[in-house]
Amino acid sequence: YYDAMQLAGLICKLQPRFPAVWAFHAWNMAWNISVKAHTEQERWHWVYNGGVKLLRDEAIPRNPRSLMLYKELAWIFFSKMGGITDVMHKAYKARWAKEMHRLLGAPPGEETQEVLDAFRYIAEAPLDKDSRRKGRESIQADKLEKLRREDEKLDEYVRRLAAVGVKIDLSLLNAYNRFSTDYAAAAANLSQIEPKEDSPDRRLWETINDKGYADARVKLLAFVRAQLLWNTYKMDPQWMFHLMEKYKVPIDWRLVWPHALYWSTYGRDKCGAADKKGYDWLNNERLILNCLKELTRFGRLTYIENPRDLAEDWNLPENLPWRQPAVGFSSDWRFIKPTHQQHIDFAKASAEIRGKEFEKNAFEAGHVNFVAEGIGTLVAAQRLEKAQELFDYLKEHYKKKGDEWDLQLVEEFAVARFRKEQKGGRPRGAVAIQQLTVALETAFFRLSSGNRKRFRKGYRYAQRVYNAYMEGASKHLQWPPFERIAAGILARMLLQPTAFGYPMPLELRSRLYHALETEWPRVQLIVYDSVAPRLWRQCRDRQFNFDVAFPPPPGLEEYRAERRLLPRPEKTPSR
Repeated sequence: YYDAMQLAGLICKLQPRFPAVWAFHAWNMAWNISVKAHTEQERWHWVYNGGVKLLRDEAIPRNPRSLMLYKELAWIFFSKMGGITDVMHKAYKARWAKEMHRLLGAPPGEETQEVLDAFRYIAEAPLDKDSRRKGRESIQADKLEKLRREDEKLDEYVRRLAAVGVKIDLSLLNAYNRFSTDYAAAAANLSQIEPKEDSPDRRLWETINDKGYADARVKLLAFVRAQLLWNTYKMDPQWMFHLMEKYKVPIDWRLVWPHALYWSTYGRDKCGAADKKGYDWLNNERLILNCLKELTRFGRLTYIENPRDLAEDWNLPENLPWRQPAVGFSSDWRFIKPTHQQHIDFAKASAEIRGKEFEKNAFEAGHVNFVAEGIGTLVAAQRLEKAQELFDYLKEHYKKKGDEWDLQLVEEFAVARFRKEQKGGRPRGAVAIQQLTVALETAFFRLSSGNRKRFRKGYRYAQRVYNAYMEGASKHLQWPPFERIAAGILARMLLQPTAFGYPMPLELRSRLYHALETEWPRVQLIVYDSVAPRLWRQCRDRQFNFDVAFPPPPGLEEYRAERRLLPRPEKTPSR
């Protein structure tokens, strides 16, 4: 197999302007040879080095106007890493999330404009984008010197960082991710604690978090990130920013699907007016649409850097080989609108090519199914106005009538649609857990802010989805009791809400916990023993009174005695 890699490299060098040669060998190594490897490291080596880097670092620079190559590169991110056909797909997703988290950190909040404003610094950072210079150095020294000359405070901060052994390159990002108290770094780090006064890391921690250099730190981080994106990952920060502005969504670049979206759209832009009747154009447009659909279903990333670490384990080695983060994926309703619009644009272009009207486009069934699923997600997220807009669109443009389409309330439509498809034999477990999870996360978040009415609304909808699924699921696909699924979601919200994209400090989590005593006491009992030890550590580190913030719920001893008589619960369904 290593001979195959060398031969592939030689063949490509002999035919550098023949895109199909590059596409074939990248595909062969990423798909065929990779599955012969038996460890995560080896398989990643073939997928990333043999597939991604061959296309990204060698093929595309030599054939910058070949749409085929951009599409093939995007396909590796979308299908090989983002799909589920490879048994190690979770390792690919975790590995890429770790790589991008080290580079960019977590998105700095929930709101689109907040994420855009933060990424704007990267998009506008000093960068020479001459293609002849790309990749020759990871950090462009002349740009750094110019930045230092123009900002005395930044220059002073660079010298302070140098005094504690931090260079303005990847080492700055490593130090920032390890010690920073900023949301982007701390959101994913369960074991991050402030070093003690006598710790050798204390001076580094103080330098990284010095508030007097906050503006300088933002500029430096943006500069290093932009430089590494362009020189190491061959990505244009301005095009990344353009995509977020175009679709009006806060894209989490730690996911694999945004990178498939990036290369598909970037290739389309660079190749200009491609032949719209050709297969490359058609497949590339389909890929763009499917990327947005996957981000609708899995665009909210749960990322925990060190899931096995607790405060007591701080002295464990930092760089254990192939040490993967815990990652999970849930739906993101914010991608529904741009995906819906992409459906319309693609269908119109396709209908025009075929000489047909939009109403008779070949993608009607897929469009209707996606929007109907999106309506359920919006209902679960309590975005009823947006759900109603989509419902009205389908009825008007596709002339939908009868059955669930004659219902007036979108909540009723969402449940009726789900029941119909469930009875029709389509496995709807993934859709059900997606809607149930969104409904309960939204409900718990509402309850933390004191909105009990919204909490009950979300709880009732989640219960309806659960009941609808259980009625149509065969015995081997049955789920655990509803309250146990809810307890699993509640535990994540109480322990690490920032990892799920919810800004909930300990005060709000304590308020949520206390409200459950009257709103849902059974779930409070189920979850207490599993979350109490970690919540106690978090309260200790933040000087909170744990006994006041999270007291044992009434009836705890009776519940513990009851559980000892019951069989071990089944595993909660995975998202």
